[in-house]
Amino acid sequence: MSEAGADARSPERAPLLAGLAALAAYADFLFSRLTLRLAASGEGALSHASLVRIAQLGDLVRNLAALAGIVAMSLAVVDFLRPGRQLPVSQRVGIASFAGIFLPTTLLAAMLPEARTTPRVVFFALGAAHVMVMLLGGSAFRWPAPRTMRIGLVALTLTAFAALGAGVLQVVEGAVTWAYPVSQALRRTGEVTWLLGLAMLARSAFPTPLPRVRRILVTMVAGLVGALPLLVGTVFRRATSGTAFEDVLYGATHLELLLRRAPTLYLTVLAVLLTAAFAGLFAPTPARRQLALGILSLAAAGYAPTSPSTLLMMALGMMLVTRSYLAAAAIHGSMPLARTEPSLLEVARELEGEPTPDA
Repeated sequence: MSEAGADARSPERAPLLAGLAALAAYADFLFSRLTLRLAASGEGALSHASLVRIAQLGDLVRNLAALAGIVAMSLAVVDFLRPGRQLPVSQRVGIASFAGIFLPTTLLAAMLPEARTTPRVVFFALGAAHVMVMLLGGSAFRWPAPRTMRIGLVALTLTAFAALGAGVLQVVEGAVTWAYPVSQALRRTGEVTWLLGLAMLARSAFPTPLPRVRRILVTMVAGLVGALPLLVGTVFRRATSGTAFEDVLYGATHLELLLRRAPTLYLTVLAVLLTAAFAGLFAPTPARRQLALGILSLAAAGYAPTSPSTLLMMALGMMLVTRSYLAAAAIHGSMPLARTEPSLLEVARELEGEPTPDA
């Protein structure tokens, strides 16, 4: 079936406003969580008034990402609940249940003033988001797909489990003696699986079927956009004093395994992953473009996010990755895609007595 005649609700296509949410989340990560904080920690880089105006603009971008992400996530969850989807009822009900907790909580946190966002609201959103990510990853395990995508999906599911376990153990550190070392071990493990998962998915999203000249041009453009965090970090690296650079980088990414020894290494890895994601946006197939948006959302959210906006981007990114995985499994013949109504192109072929591509 041609792309023009494909079902608009097919899992290979990203939900409405998913692209806007992912790009806005990347802009928020680049400017508000990285550039602005590095400029504020530098020595006289920008005046206080300039920082306030830029911060207000960053709030608008963050709210745009949150609202677009809520719409895209809601549409994707509704699509998962359709009876035609090849998923067990228990998994569909589980995804819907935790989405029913997470999405209203995130919308409430996005609309209320920051002072009204209580720790209890954030804790509920954090738990629901990570459980929903694990359910999304587990829903696709039964269907074989390309190896890199399968490894990436498994790694991201383990990341959510490790991050949630580490967060729960941190709450009870004062009462249980072994909670701290176990939580740190889970955190380090989750950080490794997060980077591994994004790397495997980036390998699948890169548009290899493109002609050579076009692939080179796409890589150059994507490299310029994806390398912006590395460029910003290089510019402000010497302007910051003490451990300010490492502190800002931790706040933006939540990565800390090699933070004190090689902080720029994380920005280099992110630059490579983001380059592959932006290159994937130019892929000829909608499934790869959706996968690229998922990588972009996950990278912008960072590892083990804690704020409502970044938790939303983590959940949306995993939803897009899972949909792309299911589309890849259908393409490889291991899972039949759900059909709602035949396309006009298929009806015309049947009336003319021509075989359809699926026959």
